[in-house]
Amino acid sequence: MNSQVTQKDSSQVDVVRKNSLLFILLRLDFIAMVIPVSVKIWEEVGLDFSQMLFLQGIFAFSVVIFGIPSGALSDTFKRRYVLAGGYLLIAIASVCYGLGRSFAAFAISEAVFGMGLAAISGSDTGLLYDTLAFYGKENRFKEILGKSSTLAFIVAMVSLPISGVIALYSLRWSLFIIGIISGVKVVISLLMVEKERVKSQSIQKATKSALKTLYKSKFLIGVLLAFIAFSVAQRVAFWAYQPRLYSNGLNPLHVGLIFAGMNLVAAIGSWLFAKIKEHHDCFSPFLPHFC
Repeated sequence: MNSQVTQKDSSQVDVVRKNSLLFILLRLDFIAMVIPVSVKIWEEVGLDFSQMLFLQGIFAFSVVIFGIPSGALSDTFKRRYVLAGGYLLIAIASVCYGLGRSFAAFAISEAVFGMGLAAISGSDTGLLYDTLAFYGKENRFKEILGKSSTLAFIVAMVSLPISGVIALYSLRWSLFIIGIISGVKVVISLLMVEKERVKSQSIQKATKSALKTLYKSKFLIGVLLAFIAFSVAQRVAFWAYQPRLYSNGLNPLHVGLIFAGMNLVAAIGSWLFAKIKEHHDCFSPFLPHFC
């Protein structure tokens, strides 16, 4: 009897440890490798400044709009399948971006990128929390999330200058690398253990219900429109000044190093905030939620 209990406890620990590790691996930010090369790729094919900003508007709009049915997808199918689908879309978008030679090709890639990120958003944290809650370990959620955020910033910090060095030889190799890593993340997603849970009966019904609720509430419509506007403005602002960096004589390596420094500060901040939350939870409302 004692041996059976011990085996059960050991199995629980193995599942929690496995999903926690896989979750952290999925959250490592290699997509940051696009930052030092995107503007140079756009300039290479002759896009003007307004087209560059419009591409970012397409991406932000795609993330918000496809985020509406993504919740229903996650509730209808297993979360790991939705995660795998999201990373597959990112892999496809990255390769298409690397092969693209026109505004239309980039626009489609940005939209697919947004769809992939919308599918991932919430599915990864939901799967982790469900696993921890199933085994009564939900108190570890903040700890694992904080650790994953810190490691994501560190990986981004390292990958940014690497992408800058690669760009000195080929601007598009970084995008193919992102595609390969995203393909690996498809496999990692499928390796996660997911317990049975109550699922939505119909994607269409769940999505229609959400849209009906949205349509009946002017407040929710206003919030959605404000969020779309904010998301688009945020992406546009992020990319708007980067052509200026290159016009001042900087190359992709310099840009990679600049953003690596930003991620270093973010990684330190994420680690510090996580420690503060761990020992002084009363400060949690005043600290960033990603820590």
